[in-house]
Amino acid sequence: VTTPGIKLPRKEGGLDDSVFIAVKEIGRDLYRSLPTEERIQKLEIMLEKLQYEIDQELESNNSLIREKKEASDTRKKRQLAAALAKSGERLQALTLLMIHYKAGIEDIEALENSALELGSRKEDKEEEDNNLVEETDNEDEATLVMAPVLETLLKEEERLESQNASVD
Repeated sequence: VTTPGIKLPRKEGGLDDSVFIAVKEIGRDLYRSLPTEERIQKLEIMLEKLQYEIDQELESNNSLIREKKEASDTRKKRQLAAALAKSGERLQALTLLMIHYKAGIEDIEALENSALELGSRKEDKEEEDNNLVEETDNEDEATLVMAPVLETLLKEEERLESQNASVD
């Protein structure tokens, strides 16, 4: 929405990308203090209202385009051109608001995905811990099985060393 005295940065063909980025960034914080369900509800209500307004403005815009094509009077064409310009600005403002509110929805989805990933990571960590405990248990069992074998090998090594010592 443009107000007198506030000019949005423009580039050829429309608004500067920085405007869209700023609108999206600010939109991510919309209703953030509310519980998730209430936040979603408010954002969706606003998106529905905006979609209705956009549809109405598009109808008006298309009507103005038809009128301008059919108009033969230069003065009437100028008035319609001015009305079309205003309609275009309104459509652009409504589109920015739509992006703004959709960014809020995207933020909720991103937060939910992060929570799911954290939960998944936590489950993975617990699984790793369980596997580590299992591996440790298996190692303990292996040690119990291998202990007599190792003991026998150590005794054999000592016997061989003592034989070699007596031969020398």
